Amino acid sequence: MQPIRGKTRRTTTLILEADRSGPLGKTLRGSSRLDVHASHDPARALARIRRTPPGVVAVHLDDFGQAGILFVEELMRAAPVPIVVWSRLSPRGAELAARALSLGAADVVGFTESADGWETRLVAASRADTTRLRSPAPPKALHAPIPPGNSPWKLIALVGGIGATEALRALLPQLPLEAAPVLAITHHSPELLKAFAASVGRDYVMEMRNWTAGEKLDRGKIHLAGARDPFGVERRGSFCYASPLERGEGLPIDRMLQSVAYTFGRGCIAVALTGAGTDGAKGLACIRAQGGHTIAQAPETAAHPALSMAAAKLDTAAEIENLEDIPLAIRALFGRRVAA
Repeated sequence: MQPIRGKTRRTTTLILEADRSGPLGKTLRGSSRLDVHASHDPARALARIRRTPPGVVAVHLDDFGQAGILFVEELMRAAPVPIVVWSRLSPRGAELAARALSLGAADVVGFTESADGWETRLVAASRADTTRLRSPAPPKALHAPIPPGNSPWKLIALVGGIGATEALRALLPQLPLEAAPVLAITHHSPELLKAFAASVGRDYVMEMRNWTAGEKLDRGKIHLAGARDPFGVERRGSFCYASPLERGEGLPIDRMLQSVAYTFGRGCIAVALTGAGTDGAKGLACIRAQGGHTIAQAPETAAHPALSMAAAKLDTAAEIENLEDIPLAIRALFGRRVAA
């Protein structure tokens, strides 16, 4: 059906929540950007989606618990469409939300998100490449360790938006953690990142933790930072620590990368992953201007290519690589510089 001339085309949205007067329906039904439909039973919702796939599905995960996870898993197997899950992000809710992301959900929205924020994130999720929504395959083999002593690379920074957690799940086990600290920055909440860290750390026996004020960047560890409460990097002697950023202009990931650039200079490798917005592209430019090395995920391998495309347009990436090739590109940098 053709959109009506003069009117904005609305995104068809199916809400799955148990209560007919639940918060999702109340929040979204008056939206001018969404054409909202509701279902209150996972089995009926699946049948409906198979008949007429919507642009995006919003699932009240707290209502359904494990049944909601089974719904996400079955939907991604049978008829992949972009899914956004809603949760209060209690410890149990955050664990379920991390599991939903690992199954291919595009995004997680917390209880405090405004109606405008919901609209924006649902519309962004609806633009995902559905052929790339499933989680990337885990690495098939481990790489030989890289000796840290004579490498000039002092930090690997990974940034992304929607879909970044699953790109990270594929990349992190293959990175040279023994050679440099890893800092991963996304737009997710601290509660979700904590659950994600527990899930990935358990699967791959890696030490992951939320990066909070005063915490030191350590080699052999993966530090997760949420851009909603941005931190900078403060050098104290020969060590670097998280330091709260003062309010300023610019997008949060860009500002965090600027702090990283000024602290590490040419000793930083920065990678832009999947994302529905451009936050991170200008920060990548700052890293490159300070002599660091920058890589962007190839847009054709990203579920949400806006960030990769922005990095390419601004010419802030020295390399553009498929997702599965990024760890090899990073390891090659260590090998090349060590040998020089």
